[in-house]
Amino acid sequence: MIREFQEEDAPRVQKIALKCFDSNIRKDKKLYLAKHFVKSYFKLKNIEARLDNQYELYVLIKNEIVGFVEIQDGNTITNIFVDPPYQKQGYGTQLLKHAILRCQALDPKLDHVSLDAETHAIKFYEHCGFTSLSRSKTVMGVEMTMMEIKLKNN
Repeated sequence: MIREFQEEDAPRVQKIALKCFDSNIRKDKKLYLAKHFVKSYFKLKNIEARLDNQYELYVLIKNEIVGFVEIQDGNTITNIFVDPPYQKQGYGTQLLKHAILRCQALDPKLDHVSLDAETHAIKFYEHCGFTSLSRSKTVMGVEMTMMEIKLKNN
């Protein structure tokens, strides 16, 4: 089940984000500033501030929250995380499809959805239909590749 974020979800959302950061992004890198940013970004007060400012957050529940996706401005996926023990079981794909459908519901004329992918996640996004754009950037030591998926308008 995917539902909108609720206040009591914040500790679990933050825990998942930090676990994913440590297991998938940080690895052997010393990205202390980036980890501090992730911890702060997913504090309840900061989530609520984003929700009040053109962001949406959805959680996927399977007995407990196993992942979440965040959308900005109805056309950009800003975060998608699945708790490491639940990865490679289709939950990320479910969250991604939900986010794309939500963006289309907000704007039926929308022609693409974009995101910035961390290096290890590029193959996942390509498998889901996203293509890499020529632009990449480094944010607090983490290399990100801009990607998008073209949408078919009805």
